[in-house]
Amino acid sequence: AVVSTQSGHYGRGTTEAALRKEADIKDTDEVLHIDKMKEVLTSYKSRQQQEKAIVQYEALCNFVEKSLEMYRGELSLVIYPLFVQIYIELVLAGQLHLATDFYYKFKNRQEGREEDINELIRIKSKEGLQINSTFSHYRTSKYVVKMCKDSFNCLLSHLQDNLHVLLLNLINMHLFVDVFDGLPKQPSQLALSNSTILGDGKRSVNEQKMYYGVHHSSTRIQALLDPDEYEEEVEGALLGAGSSAPTDAKRKKKKVPTATLR
Repeated sequence: AVVSTQSGHYGRGTTEAALRKEADIKDTDEVLHIDKMKEVLTSYKSRQQQEKAIVQYEALCNFVEKSLEMYRGELSLVIYPLFVQIYIELVLAGQLHLATDFYYKFKNRQEGREEDINELIRIKSKEGLQINSTFSHYRTSKYVVKMCKDSFNCLLSHLQDNLHVLLLNLINMHLFVDVFDGLPKQPSQLALSNSTILGDGKRSVNEQKMYYGVHHSSTRIQALLDPDEYEEEVEGALLGAGSSAPTDAKRKKKKVPTATLR
């Protein structure tokens, strides 16, 4: 499993190495033991691994707070969706007390999401999640995070160097990291990302045809561009509807005053 990104090759080798180490698979093994890897990726269903996931999340929060200011904004974009996913995982595992403790411990770190997390705490069961119109999307669709390549490399290095495999797995399953070349996003762009349910839109969302010129049905715009022709069209429509023919006085066009240079 690797972090899902716009460019899928990011982090593949080093993430696999982290999973090997966590699963105690030797590098000399010719074949990667898929069953053993799956055991690592799903082991957070046990109480011990659930608590371990919370410890890894807290370490990530501290890492983001201490990171360079130019990258901190983009790195913080993963804090909220992971908070939601860990809470939901704990609820689905029947660990309501642990889920509640986790919620209140980290709720103040979800800046700008106060209204959303007040709704999140109301989810207490699988059935409660299914009927929730907001957070049910977090299990059926991936939360999109856009960050520059440097920010992404910082995030991946932290997770891999500390063997935070449980967070890597959550990111891989429930997040889509769209990596782009260039400088980190500005504060105004970050605020926009934090105002939507599932983060940034994927690049394909903006792939729509754009046309130049005025649409033929835009009669209001036609009136502004050519008021005489628009008046004749309206009169024709009235005639077709059974109205009386306009008089010559109505057809008489007003003279447009002109300025004379002296």
